[in-house]
Amino acid sequence: MKNTILPTFVLFAVLGGSCSELNNENERAEAMNKLESYVDSVDNNIENTTRHNWQELEARYEKLEATVEEKAGEMNENLRTQFDELETRFERLKEKNEEKLAELNQEAEQKMSNLENWLDEESDEIEEKADEAGENAAEGMEESLNWMEKNYENLKKETQERFDRIKKNVEKDG
Repeated sequence: MKNTILPTFVLFAVLGGSCSELNNENERAEAMNKLESYVDSVDNNIENTTRHNWQELEARYEKLEATVEEKAGEMNENLRTQFDELETRFERLKEKNEEKLAELNQEAEQKMSNLENWLDEESDEIEEKADEAGENAAEGMEESLNWMEKNYENLKKETQERFDRIKKNVEKDG
């Protein structure tokens, strides 16, 4: 009986170690997949909208990153490369979003300026040349108003407030 217990014990010890190693590998892969899925999700969201709470996004990223580091322990070269690429990609997404937001706000400023100029310049002329000036002003205003409404949520608070005042006046007069 002693002869069969010892080999059985050794077999369980070997298999137990293999199962533990397999579980660790699965946990590492799962943690890395979650991190990669999150970066993919951020990438998709940036394509759809410009305003994001980067503090929340970074906090979630760092939590997933810490999980990968915890599960991975000593990372092999492939895992380290994949990990570093995801980190670089996340940082590039943040930069890309900041650039898009700056471009959007610059365009918003131009549209707002155009809208204010049309209102200032064309309002007197509308009374004098109602048909011609009215059509020009209406077309220009409508284009800018539509663009501003479409992008309203992505605009700076100050621009939103200016737009709200103008829209209220246009609707009141209109």
